Amino acid sequence: MKKYIQSYLGLHLIFLIIAMILFLPLLLNGELVTWRDSQFHIARFHELIMAQQNGHFFPDIIKYSGTNSWGYGLNFFYPTYLFYPLIFLWRLTKLPVTSILIFDIIVVYFALWSNFAIVYKITSKIKLAFTFALTYVLTAAIGNAILDNVAVVRIAYMTQYASNIVILLAPVVVLSFYNIIFLHDNRTWLRAAIYSSFAVMLSIPTTLGIVLTVLCMVVVAYFKRQLSINNMNQLLRSVLLTLGLSAAFVFPFIEQRLANNWANLPNNPDLFGANFSTVLMRIFNLSNVLSLLIIGLTALLIFYKKFNYVYKILGLSYIVALLFLYSNLFPWYLFNRELSGALQMTYRWHFMPAILGSLFVAFAVTDLMKIKQKMLPIVSVMLIYLSFNGMMLNTVAKIAMLMVLIMQRTILLHLTRIILKPIHCLA
Repeated sequence: MKKYIQSYLGLHLIFLIIAMILFLPLLLNGELVTWRDSQFHIARFHELIMAQQNGHFFPDIIKYSGTNSWGYGLNFFYPTYLFYPLIFLWRLTKLPVTSILIFDIIVVYFALWSNFAIVYKITSKIKLAFTFALTYVLTAAIGNAILDNVAVVRIAYMTQYASNIVILLAPVVVLSFYNIIFLHDNRTWLRAAIYSSFAVMLSIPTTLGIVLTVLCMVVVAYFKRQLSINNMNQLLRSVLLTLGLSAAFVFPFIEQRLANNWANLPNNPDLFGANFSTVLMRIFNLSNVLSLLIIGLTALLIFYKKFNYVYKILGLSYIVALLFLYSNLFPWYLFNRELSGALQMTYRWHFMPAILGSLFVAFAVTDLMKIKQKMLPIVSVMLIYLSFNGMMLNTVAKIAMLMVLIMQRTILLHLTRIILKPIHCLA
């Protein structure tokens, strides 16, 4: 494996083969795995085709499908221009299902390569970059509606489709700006701008989370006195280029937004923060592959006496990020009204714990490889298998969830007996 990942051609082939393997069950069956969001996204793609057939190549309002109740707002929050290659393939082949699957394969391949490239650019460590890319893309799950909670599986389900694509590409933007702000390395400003424009052209709610993350980094750097005039110039240049690359979308829709009353996007207030036990379930849930990896690797790091300051910071940050997004310990209800029209659900910002957790795994695997050389192949094969298994709609994650529920009920039963025993004795 080492000689392949040290070759750019070999890496491209590995990432492309992984992406094709994951979607192979669906390609062979020639069918999509659908969920409640799938009909919405397919209707939007059909809307684009209908608009193009009627001479509207840059549509601003929904006219031909049943998703027109939001008027201009829908195309603003979830733009469609980056789906034009999919629409072109759909119209060219007359095979909508195959076209969507091929597009999904390209997205996963591109996400794997992009995440590898940014980490390698910053660290020059090829194994670290490879591990991060694989871990992040195959575990950056969002939401809890599907037990097979793996990001690429959710792309196959077409669940939060555009937001999920942005989440898969989010590390490139966040780490590029981190490189500029904290490492004072300006080589990633162009990449930051290009991928930021991708995010803007796919999902405004998820992009909002990326923007706030970058702003937090700027504030921290300012108070730590790590910002310089050169840094600020690079940040400004990235922002201006991002606006320039997405100007064809941004400015017309801002004009429409100012000229029209838009209905807010649908919002479920229950998804703004959950109780503490829900957060603990997200951390220790056996269907959460990333959390499982972190727990297992933490045990190995402690055993081999390699659990250092870096792992403590990354591990703690991962838990804090989960608490921030999913716990009512953070008063989301204070921001619910202001954010409901754009964010809808906090798990659109799941890239924050996903990046931190994937960095933890990447560093841990790289360190443990010095002791156990087969650590990288074992982790890689396990992640690919779990994602492939999810594509086949198999029951591994569901069995794991069932085991968790059985364990919970057993523990609760024992606790109940312990609590009630003194009462029975008194009686």
